[in-house]
Amino acid sequence: MANGTNFKVGDKFRLISGGGDFPLSGAENGEIYEVVSDLRYNHGPYGDKTYKFYYNERKYSAFAKPEQMQLVASKPTKNQRIETLEQTVATLERRIEALESGKSYTHTQRREYVKPPLTPNSRRKAIIAEAKAFVEKTLAEKASQSYEGGIVIGGCYAVPKFFVNDKKRVVTFIAEGPSTKAVRAKAIAKCAPDDVFNADIGKAIALGRALGLDVSRFEQAVKPSERVVGMKAIHNGEICELTNEKIARGNKASVNSFWAEQSTITDDTEAVY
Repeated sequence: MANGTNFKVGDKFRLISGGGDFPLSGAENGEIYEVVSDLRYNHGPYGDKTYKFYYNERKYSAFAKPEQMQLVASKPTKNQRIETLEQTVATLERRIEALESGKSYTHTQRREYVKPPLTPNSRRKAIIAEAKAFVEKTLAEKASQSYEGGIVIGGCYAVPKFFVNDKKRVVTFIAEGPSTKAVRAKAIAKCAPDDVFNADIGKAIALGRALGLDVSRFEQAVKPSERVVGMKAIHNGEICELTNEKIARGNKASVNSFWAEQSTITDDTEAVY
């Protein structure tokens, strides 16, 4: 990639010159760094545009000019990330359809399926992926072209925010005016006492309700039936995150074990399906 490239936040680059000298005193030539800001910084003779990056884990800053940088990896755009999520959801939906019809799915062929039907955990994984794609796509469609990070609601700019309270099992979406703080849209998704909380599904429900969209498929999401690492479960009022060790212990179904079969899955936000 030629030098002088216009970089954006999140791009990774190799520093090719200037390392060790102000304002790159702590940076080293040949090392790879990530752009954290593309604002203009004036440092002595550096009156031209420079890019800010951190050169160590303590987040000490350095500033490089475009000609001192070589692009290594460009951060995917929002549309690219949305497209990837949509492709993942589409693939999962095709597999679900194939499995429910009694056949297995591959990209090249269909053959008779001899394994059990799709499990609740597999269906749960698919709806979580769909919820993530729904949120990113909906915000992208509402995105303002002139106000970075903002969306347009009713012809007005707004800043979208999600608030997740996993203890109360509630997700709130609110869109406020950037300066007036006037509420343009707001909605809450509260997990039912007998349901399993998931922050991504909650975000999709809250966002959809705030914008008047149909989110019934997320409201009716199937509950997981099997424990996996990262889930939270409760028994006799005690909550703990599941690990491989605790799952193995619980599978023994010991009456005296906290992770016996009577414990209840309460949260799968961090579940590794």
